[in-house]
Amino acid sequence: MMNKEQIFNILYDKEKWDVWHKFQEIEKSIEEIEYLYQYFEDFQNMLLDKNSAVKMRGFRIICKLSKWDKKNKIENVIDNLLKVLDDDKPTIVRQCLSVIDYLLLYKPELSEKIKYQLEQTDYSKYKDSMKPLIKKDIDSILKKL
Repeated sequence: MMNKEQIFNILYDKEKWDVWHKFQEIEKSIEEIEYLYQYFEDFQNMLLDKNSAVKMRGFRIICKLSKWDKKNKIENVIDNLLKVLDDDKPTIVRQCLSVIDYLLLYKPELSEKIKYQLEQTDYSKYKDSMKPLIKKDIDSILKKL
């Protein structure tokens, strides 16, 4: 297991192929062990970063950490978490939407907030080629609610 410094160096690194693979390893480890939950506040801070990729990584990790969130820390950051879904970059939004199921599974009490945020999506800011993809992702999530 990597130490905290190694983990956050990856999470704040520039978007590169090897960084994405290392990030995926970090994500996978969350599903198996609770180790990263101790850094929740650090992941929470990522949601406020100027870099969309950093916000997306924080979003994805927090969603996966919902499995271990016995202290209900996610409830305190849900508004900042859901703001990431309003990013101008459609690939960032799609990456985030792909892990919403973790929140719905482990934090069903947040379903209404998630639903509301998804229903408020402004598709007009995305290119015509991306609008239907994001809409399809959101519709798929809304059907589960």
